[in-house]
Amino acid sequence: MNILAIDIAGKNRNGFALRNSNGNLLWWNTLPKKREDPVVHRQKIVEIINECFEKYKVDIILYEKINLFRASKISLPSILSLCKVQTTILDNFSDKATIIEIPVQSWKAMVLKNYGGAHADKDSAINWVIENEIDKHNLDIPIQVEVGVRKKVTEFNHDLADAIAMSYVILCEKFHNEYLCKKSKYNVTGK
Repeated sequence: MNILAIDIAGKNRNGFALRNSNGNLLWWNTLPKKREDPVVHRQKIVEIINECFEKYKVDIILYEKINLFRASKISLPSILSLCKVQTTILDNFSDKATIIEIPVQSWKAMVLKNYGGAHADKDSAINWVIENEIDKHNLDIPIQVEVGVRKKVTEFNHDLADAIAMSYVILCEKFHNEYLCKKSKYNVTGK
């Protein structure tokens, strides 16, 4: 069984990671942050997912459940943007794979339990990927990216790190018990 975890963003950088049930990270990709039309951005997300489907069998697509509140505020434009990305994924891939949404705190509690658990910050996922994928398996994952137009700076690719760490839930018993059953409220395709 292979799971494709996606750290989605409306117009920002997106991370993608495919892992099998043996724990092997098979494929990863990033859609860089660019100022472009949101429709074009969503089309690029579909292209990247199709690229993964062409190379590998994908049984499950996993993405984070949209939070209505962030820092006690509602950001309606962000919610609408993320909903459009999720709808695009559902429209294009629900007949090819089971699609599951998972609360951020749930996957972090399962995977990043030694890095802050449910309340782990972005750097926790970076540290997890460095220790559990790059150092342990000697994988050449581009965890740093260059950003900026006029002034180039290097920063950590938190989106890719989140997708890679999120994909590890395939090895967690709680994920199998609570998220993979057909009657799970998180199984948005009902497969």
